Amino acid sequence: MCVKCMMQRMKIVMCKPHSIRRLGPAERISSDMPNAYGRLCRNELEPTDHWCSFCPAAAVSRCCLPQAKDIWGVAFPPSSPLPIGCGLNMCELCFLGVKECGGVEEFIKVMTSHQRANGEVGCWPRPDVELLSNGGLLVRNISARMLKKA
Repeated sequence: MCVKCMMQRMKIVMCKPHSIRRLGPAERISSDMPNAYGRLCRNELEPTDHWCSFCPAAAVSRCCLPQAKDIWGVAFPPSSPLPIGCGLNMCELCFLGVKECGGVEEFIKVMTSHQRANGEVGCWPRPDVELLSNGGLLVRNISARMLKKA
């Protein structure tokens, strides 16, 4: 995984609490799904291409908590407007799952353990979904590196 993608995922992990809102009709890619999927496959995403952070479905909601720092931890200048959201996007099924489970961390545990135990789940998790967990490989490796430097 590239460093930028790693830091984008860490921003999602560190965002507490997420402030979720529904995407407006103009923000959704459902009307342009074939072209949006083609861009995803070619790694040519547009700013309006919102995919679920948990599964390979189009997003219908996202975190909108204002962010004081960029993915590198650098504070935005006081005069600039704060960017909205940590980058967490959710499809309808995952939005309902997070709500039912009581949070992102709990939903990831349920989603991945159910899929492993039964070979199925309401929606198939992305292969990298556990990287969004506080106990996932990404957080464990970054924590281990920080402890080595200390």
